[in-house]
Parts: sequence; structure tokens; C-alpha cells
Amino acid sequence: MSESLPELQSPRTRRHQESIDAAAKAAARAGFSEETFRDSVLGVRDDVDGYARALHTVEKRKVHLRTEPGPGKSREQKALPIPDGVDPWAVDVLTLAATTRVVAWCPACLGSGATKCPTCRGAAKVRCARCEGAGVDARGAECHGCGGAKKTPCSACKGGQVECGGCRATGEVTAWLEVERSTRPVVSVHPMGAAARTHPRVSDPADFDLDPSRWAATRVEDTGLRAPDDAPRELAPAELKASERAVSTRVQRFQTVRCLVTYGTALATGVVPVSGSPPEVDATADWRPIELRRNVTLVVGAAALGVGLFLASGWASRHAWYAQRAHLPAVVALAAAIALAFTLVVSGVLLHRHARTVTRVWVPAGALMLLTGAIALLTARDRPRPAHARASFAAGDVAGAALEADALRALDLDRAAGEAILDRVHRRALTRAASPEAMAASAREPWYQAGAREEAQRAVAAAIERAVAGADEARVTALADLAREFAPPLRERLLREGALRRAGACAEAGDGRCVRDETTRALEHGAEPAQTDPLLRRGRARCAESLRALVAQADAARAAEEQAARLRPAIARSEGCTALTQEPTAPTVEALRERLRGAESRVLAEVRQEGEGAAAPEAPRRRRHRGR
Repeated sequence: MSESLPELQSPRTRRHQESIDAAAKAAARAGFSEETFRDSVLGVRDDVDGYARALHTVEKRKVHLRTEPGPGKSREQKALPIPDGVDPWAVDVLTLAATTRVVAWCPACLGSGATKCPTCRGAAKVRCARCEGAGVDARGAECHGCGGAKKTPCSACKGGQVECGGCRATGEVTAWLEVERSTRPVVSVHPMGAAARTHPRVSDPADFDLDPSRWAATRVEDTGLRAPDDAPRELAPAELKASERAVSTRVQRFQTVRCLVTYGTALATGVVPVSGSPPEVDATADWRPIELRRNVTLVVGAAALGVGLFLASGWASRHAWYAQRAHLPAVVALAAAIALAFTLVVSGVLLHRHARTVTRVWVPAGALMLLTGAIALLTARDRPRPAHARASFAAGDVAGAALEADALRALDLDRAAGEAILDRVHRRALTRAASPEAMAASAREPWYQAGAREEAQRAVAAAIERAVAGADEARVTALADLAREFAPPLRERLLREGALRRAGACAEAGDGRCVRDETTRALEHGAEPAQTDPLLRRGRARCAESLRALVAQADAARAAEEQAARLRPAIARSEGCTALTQEPTAPTVEALRERLRGAESRVLAEVRQEGEGAAAPEAPRRRRHRGR
């Protein structure tokens, strides 16, 4: 830790201060402000830094085959020497030509002394220059130059062959191997640190012979030209090809004074080497203390923000009132601000004690305390209150009043007041309901005060009683289902009333079966015979009248199909009348069914007759077809 390190030499010279400034600028790029870095500097000391460079002369060798025309009278020819198999660094450059010289067949003409003519490519003819290979002139007449053949004899050769230029038509060449040599300068520098980078032309071969006063560093050695093996391994030339070798080396060594700027945080210390003029920070600078402080600060900040948002969400999730009516955005913003202030405090504490200024530590700490007090005050005051709920109810905000009253009851902040307000809200909805069903929905809400639920049930029963007066039979049945929950004694009367009304409607329609069923249901729910007997008499009379009308319509029908269609509802009506009176009707059900069967038989006979009549004209045609 930086606290346990001895105090280093304080910056006393201008060069030291410039080195600190250069290190501060580099620290700013690493995420540390320049001012904070200067306050975190523990000291500066001088250190000798050096580097070396080597100028290598690299020679490249390549073996080539050389030839010249031979005598042409040799009795024995040898094979041409092959340069690919010769190592240019394993042979004597000076004697190679003499030791490899031979007389051999010319490789261009293979000993014939002649080669293919390059003009006609051995064809002995070329395109006619007069007609340009067309065979005719501009007037369409036969070309006088080629006689229409489009080609003329080649004037550059004889029979497509020309004298070989490699052997001058002798067929032989004198061949030998020769080494081609070339050199290039290569500069190596080690180490390529800050001191070497302050040397502007450190890798320029021409810089080796400049005036030493023009160099920023001091030259302490110049070996002159030496064998390449004398150069240190770290100064060896890099990336040489297989055909290249270093043939000489010149090494120069330099020294310069660099400044080591030591700085620290509460977690670690680091050293920043600075050298050159203008000062330059070396690539080996240790920025780990800055990175460690930054990483710890980020982790702590993220954790603080997560804790703050978690607590804010827990506060808001206590009840729906906090999410809808409380100052939740302000609470979340304060939680995020507290996390930021806490992160700044931790960031300041992680600095070295020399850099822990009021602005970096105590100002964020004060802001943290103020923000903590603000959020505590806001969350303490921002809660459901009975007065607010009553004011909302009085202003017509019934939903808001109900929400706040439910929070008072659920969170046990003022249970009695919350329950009283909720009963008022339900009572208001009950009195303003437009139908018994709406009143029933309000009456089903939780009621808290003594007698409140019974009062609501009585109100619903009264509403059902009022709604029955002008209701039809379907509405009466629906009200009876509602009365089952809120007024059981009223339910029997409503069911009885509904059955009597449906029986009356069925009697008017002449539906005997319906009259029987509904009067029976009315008797089951307490109806008196004096109420059902008139309906039964009326039903019998209307049923007989409607049956006679249906039978008359069936008698009036002329077509069998129409008569059958009218007999079916007559049979259904006769069955209903029989079920109501328990006596046979006139005509009886069996008589009507017999008439229906007769009508259906006539319909089938007519259909069969029509089918036979349509098939008769086709019979002769079918016989003719079979005869063919």
C-alpha cells in the first residue's frame, strides 16, 4: 500500500515538474484527472535509461547461368551447369566461373544453330501487307501482292527458320555459373522504449554518422564496423531471407536520464517512467493502481445503485397506492442520486491520503447525508392519510379515495378510518346504481362497519321489488335469480309471478303444453288455484280455437304437399291441447296423423308419376342406341 512506502524525492527541478505534467496527461487518458494525479504523486527520482542500435550490412547472393557463343568445332559437349542446386554462400565467388565453365549444346536451338522465326512463327508466310489479309483490293479485285492468297512469303527468314542468336548458328555455347551480389542496410534498436522514441531518426542508417551534438541522448559507444557475430543477440537483424546474410555490423550505445514518477492510491502504488525532451511517458508505465481503483469504484457504484433501486421498489410495492399516487419518480431519482454520491465518496476514499481533498471526499459525503435525509423525509411524509382520502371523496375522486382508504386499512396505518371511508365509497356506488344488478355488485364489496352489509342487502331487495312492477316474464326470472342472494323470501314470489305471466302468454298463443307446465310451476312456488284456474280455462279455449283454425287451413289446401305441411302444426297443437285437458280433441291426434300419412302417400305417388312421365320419351332413344 502507498501508506507504508517511504517518502520519495520531491520534484525540485523543472525537468521533474515537466515529467509529472506528462505523466498526468497520460493518466487522464487512463481515467485519472490530471489534478488528482498530481496530488497523488509520492515523489520523483532520476534514473539512467539506455538503448542501443546496430547498423547491419546485409548482402544478398543469387547464382545465375551465363552463356556466350561457343567455338562450334568441339568434339564433346557437356551438360549445362544448374544454378538452382548451388548454395551461393557455400562457393568461392571468385573461382566459381572458372570451375563451372563448360562447352555445351545451345539451350535455345538445341544444337541446330537455327530457331523459329519470331515474325512468322515458323510458318514462312505472313499476312499480305497490301490487302491486309483480305485477298482483294479496295475495288474488290484480286490483290496483286498476294494473288488472292492473303499471305506472302516471310522476308525475315528462310523456311520459317532464323539464325540462333545465342550460339550465332554454331549450335554450341560456353556456359558457366556466376554469383550476383547486392547489399542493403538494416537497423535494429533495443529496447524501443521512451528513450529510443525520443531519438527522431533512430532507425535511419544515415543517422549513424551525424554530429553527436544533434542527438538528445549521449552516445557512450560506437564499435565501428565489426563482424556480425560480435553484435548482441537482441540487436540481430530480423526477417532475413534465405539468400541474405549480415556481413558487417556497427553498434552504437546511448544513455539518457529519465524520471521515475511514483504515484499511489489507497489500494496500490505505481511508477511512470518519463524521458526525452519534450518528455514522453514510456510504454512500461504502471497504471494498475488507477485501473484497480476504477474497477472497485464501478463495482461499488453498481451495487449501491442496485440496492437503492431495490429499496425503492420495495417501498413502492407495499401497496398499489404508492405506485399510483405517491411520488415514486422522485424516490427513484433520490435513490439513484444517493448511489452516485456514495460512489463518489468511495472514489475519494480510494485515493492516496495526499489527494483526499474536501472537494473529493467531504463534499460528496455531505451530499450523501443530505440526500439520505431528503429521501427519509419524503418516504415518511409520502404515505396514505385519512384526510387526503376524505378530500378525494368529497372532490368526486372516488377511485382515489378508495385506493387510499384500502392502503390505510391494509397497511394498518388507520384501519378504522380506512374502513369507514371504504363503506362510504360502497354506499355511494350503491345509491347511484342504475339497476338492481349494479346495486348487487356494490353490495358484494367488503363492508366493515356493523350493519352496513345488511343495509346494503335491504337496499338491493327494495330495488328488486321496484323493478318487478313493469317487468316482463324474462326480466322477472332474472330478478328472481338475483333475489336468491339478497332476498330469499322474495324469490318465491318472483318465480310464482314469472310462471303465471308465462302461462298467460302461452294461453293467448294457444300452447296447451306450455300452459300446463307453467301453471304447475306456479303452484309449486305457492300460487293459489284461483290464480291458475282462469289461465287453464283460457288456455283450453284458445287451444281449441287454434286447432280448429289449423285443421280448416289443412282442409282448404288442394295440393297434397301443402296439406301435409299444414297438418304437422295441427298435430302438434292437438298434442298440446290433449296434454292440457287430458281429453281427446276433435279431431283426435290419431285422426290427424292418419290424414298426414295419406297426404304424404299422395305426395310420393305424384313424385313417382312425374318421374315415369319424364322417362317415357327416353325409351325409344335407348332402344336405338342398343341396336347400333
